[in-house]
Amino acid sequence: MLVQKRIPVLIRWWLARLMLVLLACHLHTSLAALSQKESATTSGNSTNDGDWVDRVESLVREQAHGLAGELILQTDPLQLAQRSACDELSIVKPAGFRLRSRMTLSLRCVSPQRWSTYVEVQARLHANYWVAAKTLRPGDVLGPESYEVRAGDLLALPNDVLLDRQQMLGFSARQRIPAGQALRAGALRSTDAVLRGALVKLTFQGKGFTISRDGAQALEEGTVGSTIAVRTANGHIVSGVVRGSGLVELSSP
Repeated sequence: MLVQKRIPVLIRWWLARLMLVLLACHLHTSLAALSQKESATTSGNSTNDGDWVDRVESLVREQAHGLAGELILQTDPLQLAQRSACDELSIVKPAGFRLRSRMTLSLRCVSPQRWSTYVEVQARLHANYWVAAKTLRPGDVLGPESYEVRAGDLLALPNDVLLDRQQMLGFSARQRIPAGQALRAGALRSTDAVLRGALVKLTFQGKGFTISRDGAQALEEGTVGSTIAVRTANGHIVSGVVRGSGLVELSSP
């Protein structure tokens, strides 16, 4: 009688175990299929040129972060459909990659077959910048009548072109700048700068006294706060800190 009662219990126990095993197998199969689907979505073969063009342009736009102006990009067609299937495709940047008028990147496949293709991107950074409103001679101090605004592609201009009017306040032309030419930081100098060969006044600050001497000559150019070499009237060469236009303070010995 006891044996007859235990048989149904054993059957139910084995059925329960079998159901758990089948449920676990089904769950494992479902998760594996889901994982495979997600992998194919993120790193599988995509022949959609538009998707990869968007990724390439997004990478280029990162280089323009913080720059003024509107970035306009034109990317050549990729024609990925003509390539063999790829399970792992990535964008490769060249060494020293930065924003330029023309850039070349590559798409590289490593599995199942190795191949690569190049993509050309043309860029324009449209913004306002400043140009000389008239021809400026060396030493001319910039005023409101000296410059005017112009719109154009910053990538076709020197890297140090001036974009802010405040950058020109207190500066003079370092060299001749023709009318209409973009104003560059390298073409200007502070009006407080000392020019090489210019006559300067030397000063020395002591405890409770100040000594000044005229007739010294600057042996190099310097802006306020920089240290330059100066030849004194009696021929000695000393160093001093530029304190203003034509004024150099001798360094303490």
